[in-house]
Amino acid sequence: NGIEFGGSFRADQAGDSVLDNGAAYGSEGSVYVSGAFGKIEMGDTVSAPEALFGDLPEVGYTDLATANGLDNDIPYLTGDSHDLLGMGVSDITGPGNPELLYTYSAGAFSIAASMSDGNGANNPMFAAADAQEYALAAAYTFQNYTVGLGYEVIDFTGGTFAQGELAGVATFGNTNVKAYYAWGDQDWVVDQ
Repeated sequence: NGIEFGGSFRADQAGDSVLDNGAAYGSEGSVYVSGAFGKIEMGDTVSAPEALFGDLPEVGYTDLATANGLDNDIPYLTGDSHDLLGMGVSDITGPGNPELLYTYSAGAFSIAASMSDGNGANNPMFAAADAQEYALAAAYTFQNYTVGLGYEVIDFTGGTFAQGELAGVATFGNTNVKAYYAWGDQDWVVDQ
């Protein structure tokens, strides 16, 4: 019942002092503290919905992401997953933007919250130095089934994007079946 803390990063992502990126700058790897209160993680983490629901399983040796533009990732809006313009990197809050992630589980219920200060961007049309992103998610697990709901928001100078996700997972022995539905607001049309 004590407090645990730690961190991790890959050696090849330790940092680049010329580009100000890598684990030394909070854009690769992460640190955490956890205890009875849950887990707080900072650095290169995922968004709250992705922390609870994950992505679809990888398929094949090279994954679907390399097969003619197919993708088997759930299109989360916040965290490390927003590539709004198909540029291959985060467009609004920038690549490797540090995230703060909180997760907590009690019995069958799990909750998560995440945020980022929106520091930096790849696309100047978003004027993203002041972009903020927030996300909440909750999941309930009963026997071999999990259902969850997530909500994500990015506020930036030019407006606001919002997205929700409904996810379900069923486990049958060594087989998992996962389904999701994502929807956006009037400024962010993503219904999938």
